[in-house]
Amino acid sequence: MRYLLICSVLLCVLPIPAAAQTTPAQVGDWETRLTARDPKVRAGAEAALVQRAGQSLPLLKRLLSRGNQDLDLVTFEVIRQIGPPAIPLLVDLLRDPRVPLRRGAVDVLIDFAPRTESIQAALR
Repeated sequence: MRYLLICSVLLCVLPIPAAAQTTPAQVGDWETRLTARDPKVRAGAEAALVQRAGQSLPLLKRLLSRGNQDLDLVTFEVIRQIGPPAIPLLVDLLRDPRVPLRRGAVDVLIDFAPRTESIQAALR
């Protein structure tokens, strides 16, 4: 139990590296945390990413590029929790060649209405 508490605390205080500084191993580590069987580990990872919204967006984009559908669902939920600051990332995802990522981006953007009026052209 102490181990889980310590891990949760560390997740909240450890810096989220910028995309340019994120190694594949670090991205894999975040993937492991976000898809962990332990709900406390998952919740701690999600909370850390949401708390550092602007800093975590490049990492979230890299997580979406891993091709893991379960991870994609969790990542879109984190993006939904971040809210309107994630709109530029979602607009970028609208150009992605993978249909599931475009659909996920549209689903989240719908939840952000009416703050998405300025990007209506991109949705079309």
